[in-house]
Amino acid sequence: MIATIVNYTGTVSYASIDLINSEEEKIDTWCKMVESYSQWYSVKRLPNGECVHPEEGFVLLRYPAYTLNDLKSRVLNGKTFPAGVTRFLINGRLLNLSIPLDLLISENLNETEWYQLLERLQNKIRFYSESIYLCEA
Repeated sequence: MIATIVNYTGTVSYASIDLINSEEEKIDTWCKMVESYSQWYSVKRLPNGECVHPEEGFVLLRYPAYTLNDLKSRVLNGKTFPAGVTRFLINGRLLNLSIPLDLLISENLNETEWYQLLERLQNKIRFYSESIYLCEA
């Protein structure tokens, strides 16, 4: 199965192609599906489990979940997942951390410079325990 399709009445159908055997081919087909409808229709992405039945005039497409190892394997083979469908929830993530690229790509990490950067940034981090919206306009 490539996707579960739910319409506004709650009717469920499945997008499946029996001739596809490998997981790689299923994901390739999935990429083509997402690309084709994304060109013609507006898309609203929802977290897994957030919407049981879509509003009238909308269709809900549910795709299978993949593990981080599945993602790594596909990327290491030079492939991608469909645009906009990978979502990772990471509690306590740090936004807007600005690390100079030359520090990250340097073959010989300058530990002194790295620790100086960490020390400068340490007092500039704020933690918000409540959900927030961030507008960077």
